[in-house]
Amino acid sequence: MVWFVLFPSKEFNVSNDIKDKINGILILLLLNFVFLLFSSLLIEFLLPNVYSAYTCEDGFKWLFLFPAIIAPVREEILFRLWLKYSRINLSFFLGMLTSVLILLILSEILFDNWIPNTLAILSGVTVFICSFVFLKKYDPFFDYFFKRHLRLFVIFSVISFGYLHLLNFKITREILFFSPLLLLPYFMAGFIFSYIRLYFGFIYSVMAHIVMNLLGTSILLLFR
Repeated sequence: MVWFVLFPSKEFNVSNDIKDKINGILILLLLNFVFLLFSSLLIEFLLPNVYSAYTCEDGFKWLFLFPAIIAPVREEILFRLWLKYSRINLSFFLGMLTSVLILLILSEILFDNWIPNTLAILSGVTVFICSFVFLKKYDPFFDYFFKRHLRLFVIFSVISFGYLHLLNFKITREILFFSPLLLLPYFMAGFIFSYIRLYFGFIYSVMAHIVMNLLGTSILLLFR
């Protein structure tokens, strides 16, 4: 992991055996869980009752649906699928990003759920198709560009992934000021998921994300 942080684009010898991959992922998840537990305790000690600002009001209702299935797939596409460049990966990312933005904007304007959802899906599919066709001409350039700047992309992915989860809290001056500390568990998870995505595969990062979301949501609900 240390070498990955310093040299994310460097090729490492990673076993292709599924059993070895699963064992490696379990070790990383254990490391992440220990860090999550201790950082949560530290945050609660330094910022008492900060987790009372956690806005997962239907946490128990959605514990096995949204955090476990929908969020991991969506977030892995948005923050990590494109770290390993291919036309389809980048097109999926652009399509998903378009769908999420359209849904966020229209949900504040329109009250009928089916209209924003339909427009978001149609917009995402359209952007995916257009991107896939457009990128064909520039495929070699983007392949080189992503490999060349992988470290910056990983850092951007980790930071943006972390600050997305600031929306889980009621935003106050205190929350914003201490956000780098408050989001430490998410930054750590972002690095680990990025490592798993790049060296084990996208499906494995989604599976790891599902497991950690279940554990992480459970811990956060305990602090509420």
